[in-house]
Amino acid sequence: MLSNSTEVVSFNYTLTPKSKFKTDYKGKSGVAYEVIRLVNGIPLFLDQHCNRLLNSLTTIEPGFKPDKVRLEKSILELIWKNNFYNTNIRIDIFGENILIYGIQSYYPSEKDFEQGVRVTLTSLERKNPKEKIYRELWKKDVEQRIADAKVFELLLVNKQGLITEGSRSNVFFIRDNILFSPDESLILPGITRSEIMKVAKVLGLLVEHTKIDKANLLSFDAAFLCGTSIKILPIAEIDELSFNVNNTLLRKIQLAFNKHFEKEYRKSIKKWRK
Repeated sequence: MLSNSTEVVSFNYTLTPKSKFKTDYKGKSGVAYEVIRLVNGIPLFLDQHCNRLLNSLTTIEPGFKPDKVRLEKSILELIWKNNFYNTNIRIDIFGENILIYGIQSYYPSEKDFEQGVRVTLTSLERKNPKEKIYRELWKKDVEQRIADAKVFELLLVNKQGLITEGSRSNVFFIRDNILFSPDESLILPGITRSEIMKVAKVLGLLVEHTKIDKANLLSFDAAFLCGTSIKILPIAEIDELSFNVNNTLLRKIQLAFNKHFEKEYRKSIKKWRK
């Protein structure tokens, strides 16, 4: 799992050269994890990510309760030691071990944000959607499906024919100036998604949490993905169906979220700057 972008890792709150890190936990079914975005060396939404990580542990390691303050301190030490700047870092917890390291990051291009991306529907369900748990076989399956379909992302469809979320993102739909989200009982509520909900409230938008049937996709005017690395990313096509990437409400939400993102960055500078 460790990428070449990492020179030093943090293992159980201690900085360790990657070359000396020997623990092999690939393939383990119980690895809780979080991916955190850095902007100019500052971690964004760190509190929210740590809280969700600790929540994921309540199922796979109910007796293990890492110290949140110590965890945050280890994250900052790793960032400073490696001089991480605009990239992502990842936290893995397996057994009662905590590993923090840098990962190779991909961010959408300006063209992607302007013209949108292609996605495809796929019949696939998470075992426990509320928990952010790493599973090697799931990851390989998803990557292969994306490669085979030559798309940016998969939209998961459950046995009832309902669209739940992306394989590595959340999804929203727009119709008649109303924002639609798949029912929260079916998804992993992403950190970016939660921040979008805050933005929607400030904008006074009507948001419906409902069942999104794949058979009703034609009824929507626009759609977008959201996530740590992609922020708000318009969907141009879902299989053979096209969507309006310049939908007025979509672009309004995108602009408002970017301003919110910048505001959170400035707040994080004050809190986390060395």
